[in-house]
Amino acid sequence: MFRWMARPLRITIDTNCINATRKIKAVNTLERWETEGKIQLDATTRLLLETGNHSARRAKSAAMNNIAEPAILGQSFLDVAYIPSLGPQFDQVAAVLFPGMRPDQVEADTNKANDVMHLLSHHDGGGDFFVTNDSKDFIKADRRQLLRARFGIVVMTAAEMVEHLSSEYSWV
Repeated sequence: MFRWMARPLRITIDTNCINATRKIKAVNTLERWETEGKIQLDATTRLLLETGNHSARRAKSAAMNNIAEPAILGQSFLDVAYIPSLGPQFDQVAAVLFPGMRPDQVEADTNKANDVMHLLSHHDGGGDFFVTNDSKDFIKADRRQLLRARFGIVVMTAAEMVEHLSSEYSWV
């Protein structure tokens, strides 16, 4: 069944889905759908930072559509006055991803802070889906259900995303 879309679906890719060696079959499919104009793959500022020392991954992520990072006091790299986001706040998302940790503990851990900023950038940038293969931080327990219920952020693995879009739009 064909469904008309006003714009391609916007899918924000986590760093672990940058497929420089083309070994992740589901990401290969997402990349092909992007070249066909069915979807748009987005990169966050944090993704660009996390791929900084890996030239092939860095080049691949730099070629993607980059979504701006929201201004978060003490976290974002924007040289602007702090303007509160209308969407979820750092501490709210951190509480879902890292239960039991205080926001200052999450901020002090670069990898955890990057995970939170990926989701905030995705949300503020208007993404439709966030794709990650990191089940430990984003999917474990009821985290993805809480992200969707509280903030409208839909998280899937790359394989789940391909399965969903194949079923929903009959894409192959």
